[in-house]
Amino acid sequence: MNWEIFVGYLTIGFTIAVIYIIFKSVALLVDLIGDIILSLKRPKPNRKRTSGNIAEVYKFLEIARAAGEFGFNSDKPISKKELKSRFRFKIKKVHPDLGGKNEDFIRVKKAYDLLLSHSVIF
Repeated sequence: MNWEIFVGYLTIGFTIAVIYIIFKSVALLVDLIGDIILSLKRPKPNRKRTSGNIAEVYKFLEIARAAGEFGFNSDKPISKKELKSRFRFKIKKVHPDLGGKNEDFIRVKKAYDLLLSHSVIF
């Protein structure tokens, strides 16, 4: 084999390898740019708060605090019988006639009324 032919094949092989690497790099770059463009075109989540959403959150927190007042957690649903039993036990501790504070009595009574008026019990 002639030395010049070998160098020619080697040069052609090297050129093909460089062109392949360039095409692969361009393809990766195009994919990256496409992903960036798609992420820019995605709609932004609506972060406006409306009074309805805030009112619902406050109502949920109120109910959670009321349930916590009687020692309930969010794992189990609250039965009316269990709520009534815990209310009677708690009210005996905080009743003003039995040495409790009037503020505590009102807080427990409001929590009980709130839980009864909402559909958190069955």
